[in-house]
Amino acid sequence: GQRIRTVAAWIRGSEAENIEFDLSGTPCELVVGNRACVHETGVQEKFPSDAPLRALGADSYIGAPLFGSDDQPIGLLAIIGARPFEDVEHAKTLLQICAGRAGSELERRQIERVLQSSEERFRLVAEATQDILWDWKVVTGDHWWSPNAKERFGYDEHQESGYQVWVSRLHPDDRVRVLELLERALDSEARMFTAEYRFRLADGSYGYFYDRGQIVRDETGRAVRMIGAMIDVTFTKRAYASLEDAYQRLQSMSRELQAVESNERRRLSRELHDEVGQLLTGLKFDLVATRQALSDENPVAVARAYERTVRALETTDELFARLRRVVRALRPSVLEELGLKEALEAMISDVQSRSDLVCAVSVQGEDLNASMDPTIETALYRMAQELATNVARHAQAMTLSVELTADARHWTLVVQDDGIGFNPHSESISGMGIR
Repeated sequence: GQRIRTVAAWIRGSEAENIEFDLSGTPCELVVGNRACVHETGVQEKFPSDAPLRALGADSYIGAPLFGSDDQPIGLLAIIGARPFEDVEHAKTLLQICAGRAGSELERRQIERVLQSSEERFRLVAEATQDILWDWKVVTGDHWWSPNAKERFGYDEHQESGYQVWVSRLHPDDRVRVLELLERALDSEARMFTAEYRFRLADGSYGYFYDRGQIVRDETGRAVRMIGAMIDVTFTKRAYASLEDAYQRLQSMSRELQAVESNERRRLSRELHDEVGQLLTGLKFDLVATRQALSDENPVAVARAYERTVRALETTDELFARLRRVVRALRPSVLEELGLKEALEAMISDVQSRSDLVCAVSVQGEDLNASMDPTIETALYRMAQELATNVARHAQAMTLSVELTADARHWTLVVQDDGIGFNPHSESISGMGIR
């Protein structure tokens, strides 16, 4: 059955501990939510299962129900006597008067407990979340922020108050837009207001916030109150901006790579056409002339055929040398056979032999050739080759050094010279091999 608990007890002139008992089978069961009940004498015999009555040695009982302001039962007030009542009507009248006051006090205490519990729950939510909770009374202009706003925004409720506190912290570039959105939401029939904007923080910087508020309207539809939360999205916005920047850089690198690939193809095409093509054409002429001379038995013609054969062999040797240079430019054999360190040393040695530069190479890193991806290896070689070529052609330098260092995750290539240099702000670096 239903169990009830006393909230106050007074026995034989002193305050007693509260007790809990089953409501069924007691005189209190007839009182709760009903009307006053009086038992002048013999109450234990009428309710033999009521243990508290036996414990108190009760003989008489009078009880009155307690109601809240909404006329709903909230408890009861009872007087239990060890002897029969002498003046029942007087006791009943007095109890009913006290019941009215007791009902009001009990309801107040219940409301206080509910409010205290609600405030405690709200406080814990406000402390647990990073969101800033707010409440704005549109009519009066009163504005409230949750306690964490003081730390986040440098807000002092004793020196600042009202709606203008929020307005003054909006970013100047966002203020007009956000206030227009707010005005349209209040003037319409909308129930929600949402906006994203920058807001000044305690250190003077601006964070990004997503604001969402519920609009409360009166019976005429006029907005009278707004309650909502400011959600900090600064990290998300900055992460997105970083991703966007990385994407743009990737796009730029992709376009640069396509340009480099196109330039390399054009260079290779010109080299094959201008150098190898000319050699093949000359070789063909010599072979045709040799065939004609060999068909003639004239000793002079045979001698000329011999000379053309010698020249054709020399052309063939030069043709092979040119082809080897083209192949080496695509992927040097020394890079394929020995690795990056030896390839750099061979390349720099070749640059030094074809110029007046004093060159040096330094490669540092554990097990460099075994751990490096072939694509990265080729890219590093290409960059060093292009930079070294630029130094030899344009820098008017005396010395050139190439330094490559590597660890488990990074490779660093540094090419230095003592030449005239260039102004990176006034010179185009496109196509110079240094992107």
